[in-house]
Amino acid sequence: MYLCTGNTPLIHSAYVGNDVAIGILIRSFRRLGLNINHLNADRQTALLVAARHGFLECAALLATDGRADVTIRDPATGRTAEEWARARGCTTPEVLPFAVMSAQVNASLRLLVVVVVVVVVVVV
Repeated sequence: MYLCTGNTPLIHSAYVGNDVAIGILIRSFRRLGLNINHLNADRQTALLVAARHGFLECAALLATDGRADVTIRDPATGRTAEEWARARGCTTPEVLPFAVMSAQVNASLRLLVVVVVVVVVVVV
């Protein structure tokens, strides 16, 4: 199954909505340095699959704990995970963990923290 479709256990877990398996796999991916944004034969990531099928808990885990790239678009529709979830009728609070804008804000905040820490270290 995985050889033909390119689905990893992580993508399969997203497809069936298994958030427990996703949590375990994310920890393993981090420890082993594996690519959380692996694309299957349909050019889908686990995050896109979870959002497309309405498994928001899985999508949130992938985006927050797994740090999946929320800007990757479904090549067939051009939608991000956030746009897939919204198309399924999800609200802003539901999609916030994997919203593109919140990811950009979080990245900016992380950069700001690094700059502040560097300035404090240099000043001290």
